[in-house]
Amino acid sequence: MVSKKAAKRLKTLANFIRKLPAETFDMDVWGIKRHEYNFKICETDLKKAVSAAKKDHLCGTEDHLCGTACCIGGWAIIREKLCLDDNGEVYNSKRSKKSLGQASDVAQKILDLTDGQANALFYPSRWPGRFRNYPENPTPVQAADRIEFLIEKGF
Repeated sequence: MVSKKAAKRLKTLANFIRKLPAETFDMDVWGIKRHEYNFKICETDLKKAVSAAKKDHLCGTEDHLCGTACCIGGWAIIREKLCLDDNGEVYNSKRSKKSLGQASDVAQKILDLTDGQANALFYPSRWPGRFRNYPENPTPVQAADRIEFLIEKGF
């Protein structure tokens, strides 16, 4: 089972991801650009996340408006108002020179997951079959359902 801290953070993230437009979510390709975003149709939570992050972040800011889609870990990082670069390094701000680490490691810490839980969540090839469209990219709803399953079952 996941820790109480992890369960709370994961539930908040699942609720957020469930509301995302499909074009803002991608578990398949790092840094994929999707230029057809229309943030006017986004839910209030997404508007708040993008607005709060606008000044400093690569993904989830004005750069995000160029079309970068994020995965479960990427959205966990953005919601913490951290910055991602093109190589998957995380920083406190766009101007920071000291990396906090790789995106998957930082997201794992943010969500308070064990190595096994992080691997089971961040890699769709390791998701139970009912949560996959393989070889298609999971939808935000599938990802949110997968997160809730992890909270409930611990894997």
